[in-house]
Parts: sequence; C-alpha cells; structure tokens
Amino acid sequence: MNHYYQWYRNRLNELDWEGDTQDLYHQEQLDQLQQQMESKMQTKYEQKPGTIAVFKADKEGNDKRPDWTGNMKTPDGTELQVSLWISESQKGLTYLNGQVQAPYGKEPDAVPF
Repeated sequence: MNHYYQWYRNRLNELDWEGDTQDLYHQEQLDQLQQQMESKMQTKYEQKPGTIAVFKADKEGNDKRPDWTGNMKTPDGTELQVSLWISESQKGLTYLNGQVQAPYGKEPDAVPF
C-alpha cells in the first residue's frame, strides 16, 4: 500500500473533523486514491523497447550460475535473456561480464525451406 495513502488515512483518523460533509469528502478522496492504486497494481508490467531489466540471481550454491539475470528488449521489439557475472580484471578492477541469448524455453523462429 502506498505510504502517502496510509499516512493520509492515519491522519484522518487522528483528526476530529467537524461535520459529516468533510468526513465524507475525505473518505471519497481516499476511496478514489485506493482505486487508482489498485488499478495500477493490476496492470501487467510491459518492458519498453530498447531497455534492459536485470535482477540479482540466487546462485543456489552453483558458482557457474550468473550473478544477475534479466530481460532485454531491442529497439525493434525482440525479447532476449541477459546473464551477467561479476568478474575481476588482471589489474584488480571489478566489472560485469555478460551474455545475451534467446529466452530459455522459447523455440526460435523456423526457417522456411
């Protein structure tokens, strides 16, 4: 739940409003805010073309698994899987080493013959 919404609801409960009109008005505002938040939560996230989203991966005891995994959407809309490992150069600098590939489990487009 949104922190602003929670703060506003708590503030209304703390204050002693005079008259039912103000209470009704503020309750309507809270209801509208809650409906807006619920509709935003129900919409599915869709990655925009030309962006990458990566998240820290759980290696589950396997050091060969990537440290970060995620998705990439090229400017033309092609979806790819991203895998990144934390590496160290010979000079001791830390950098990310990665791989981009077709999403796991999706069949590549068949080439017509």
